[in-house]
Amino acid sequence: MIFSIFLLFCSAVCGTVFTILNSRCAKDGANFNIVQGQNAGAMFLFSLLMAFFLHQYPDSLKNALIVIAVHSLAGIFSFISLVFMATAMKTGHNGITAAIVNASLIFPCVTGVLFMGEVVNAGVIAALTLILTGIAVIGFEKPSSPTEKISKRSWFISVSMALLCAGISGCLNIVLSYFPEIQAQPIFRTAGNCLGGFCCYLLSINMIPRLGMRRRTSRREAVYILIAFLSCTISCYVFTYNAYDRLAALKRAGIALPLIVGFSTVIFMMYSIFFNREKTSISDWIGFGCIHGGTCFNCFMLNGETYSECDLWRCRPCLRSDRPCPLFCSDGNSEKTEENVE
Repeated sequence: MIFSIFLLFCSAVCGTVFTILNSRCAKDGANFNIVQGQNAGAMFLFSLLMAFFLHQYPDSLKNALIVIAVHSLAGIFSFISLVFMATAMKTGHNGITAAIVNASLIFPCVTGVLFMGEVVNAGVIAALTLILTGIAVIGFEKPSSPTEKISKRSWFISVSMALLCAGISGCLNIVLSYFPEIQAQPIFRTAGNCLGGFCCYLLSINMIPRLGMRRRTSRREAVYILIAFLSCTISCYVFTYNAYDRLAALKRAGIALPLIVGFSTVIFMMYSIFFNREKTSISDWIGFGCIHGGTCFNCFMLNGETYSECDLWRCRPCLRSDRPCPLFCSDGNSEKTEENVE
């Protein structure tokens, strides 16, 4: 379990880099829509080549189409969410906008409990409540010194749409981890995500001219694209989906996003304070403490779980997968045999 938490922390660090790029684009006048669109295109081509070169794709055409369809939708909603988030960040206070959008963590949690049989207990609920309380406290105050004239209503609509789309994308990204028989490998899932984002980018160039993407990429934007490419590739290939799969085998995947968001929010708030020199109030620090406390408590609860037998029903999905079993039982027996689950 400690290794899964470590993977989630590394994923949060990479995700924070992407959020920082969004913030820098808002301040530097660069177009973040160009950055995320061209990054998605580069990652799609690279991931597709790597998937076939390393044979990291489902065995059947049906499963491959399922993976592409689900994760393409996830990429589409993610792209839309980041467009609205970039618009909202032009109001000036990037930390508050990012914190509110990060409340999307509640979507996969509720989905996991209602539809995927997620295990829930008082400790998990308490940790999730702390994180959501912290986000609510941080986002309570509307930014007062915008860098661009934008109405309160426009800001609210932008943040709300970013929140909704990010939540849907989070659910779609996690759902296939509950079905190991589909063989949704991280690299192939990344290709599906990036395909959806890149299609949105291509359509937006001509259909939504006000996004300002019909021009040559600046040198600064090219640097941001390279940073985004490296960050997203490392995160998706190594950390994020591997953590989802490990936790899904324990019926804990729904709590993965709250941990990522908790880590990411803390890191980005510190960046906003020390590098962007954004003013913070007492409520910001209270929210910061709640998020940090909820994240730490969640890690403690997950790390404290032990399993004494290998005949738990949580092992059963591993029998249908060619991957190593992510559940290492206390008796040292993690071999995938029928006797272990009967």
